[in-house]
Amino acid sequence: MKIKHDELKKQFNILLDFFQNDSNRDYKLMSCYRSSFIPAPCPNFDRYNSKGYGSSTSVYFDSDIFRNTIISTLNTYVTFKKIYDIIIDINPTFLPKKDLKEDLNSKPSITTNIIAGFIAKVYDLKINNETAITDAFNHTFDSLIYFLKHDNVQINTLISLDGPSGILDEISLNESFKIKKANYNIVKEFSLLYNQVLSPIQNVIHENDYYLEINHVINKHDYQDYYNSQNKIIDKLFNIIAISDVGNIEKGKRIIKTDAWPLCLPKRGSAPIQTEDKYNIKNKFIFYIDSEDNFKKSFTNLIDIDFEKLDPKILASLRRLIKAKSQLNIQDRIIELVLALEYLINTERYEVSFQIKLKVVKLLEKKFNPKYLYEQTREFIKLRGDVFHGNKNIDPTPKNIERINNMEKIINKALIEFLKRTKKYSHKEINKALDKALYYEEDLETILDKND
Repeated sequence: MKIKHDELKKQFNILLDFFQNDSNRDYKLMSCYRSSFIPAPCPNFDRYNSKGYGSSTSVYFDSDIFRNTIISTLNTYVTFKKIYDIIIDINPTFLPKKDLKEDLNSKPSITTNIIAGFIAKVYDLKINNETAITDAFNHTFDSLIYFLKHDNVQINTLISLDGPSGILDEISLNESFKIKKANYNIVKEFSLLYNQVLSPIQNVIHENDYYLEINHVINKHDYQDYYNSQNKIIDKLFNIIAISDVGNIEKGKRIIKTDAWPLCLPKRGSAPIQTEDKYNIKNKFIFYIDSEDNFKKSFTNLIDIDFEKLDPKILASLRRLIKAKSQLNIQDRIIELVLALEYLINTERYEVSFQIKLKVVKLLEKKFNPKYLYEQTREFIKLRGDVFHGNKNIDPTPKNIERINNMEKIINKALIEFLKRTKKYSHKEINKALDKALYYEEDLETILDKND
């Protein structure tokens, strides 16, 4: 096997020399440069209170684009076919075996993933990391051989979180999922990929903002399935985070990092362009000292739930709750919270407000003081009446915001209690048990167990 590796290294060296001397090389390189603006270091930056920040322009070489533009050039070299044959002989089983003509027109393929990917990785290290071309070549070749010899690869995904602030440097949900405070190196990574000068948007992430880090070790044969399912994993984590505390939090941009470059995973993940409105100062999402325990409990209780298969009413409640968190208008926020509550808790047509108050108490009596639950729900229902019946305009006074925040916390907990029980009971069964709980002294869990 060492002989094959030595020959492969020799042929890659020849291929790189050919490309280095190609008359169109500079043109192909220049078409892959992008200008990005990079915020100046600002370790005390606060998204909610700082008024502005300095920035500078930096040039970034997009190796993903480069890899796809050089295929037509590389396959004209004799050594290209030699490299292809050696790799087929080594048998990289994570890619399907095809003849060269078919491989040239396929993705994923040996041509795209390994041969063009190799040259692109060398130039990525040379230009973006300012590595000498010889060192970049040796590092890329060593990482290729390691990749071909081993089945498992590590993939690291970073997702900027729009909205939260706090004093915690890290919240560890488990070994694979962590929420971290961004340092300047993280800010630069996001800025280079997303802060393009030709399509200016607000800065993606600042120092002291937060991001979600996902670390997984997977079998390289499963990488396409893993990549395709990543949105589902991220959506589930976001749902768990969003209902774990009061406040607005939204998914931002995504970076995918791996040393297993032959997988050809893109560096950037798709995400919508946000606006400055997402930083709702009236509804901050703040990580407090006790947030880690709170998040870990929610994560442990909910990580096994398939959110895509939830009862439609529970799913509607979740969506309305998340929508409520992002509302800037206080009356819109009240309306969304009302819908979240009423989708979750069924009522008969008489004394609806009274039923809701009592059922909230029965559902959460082990989590909060029953008197607190009743009073907070009563105060919120008064606001609901004013909005729905047009009695008066609801102003965003500190007292009203406190009432709404308290109700949001209660609905968070109520939704978590329903979600935990969906592993065993349906939405209809939980609501039937709540109906009975209004007339029995037994708690909800006892009633559910008896019905079961």
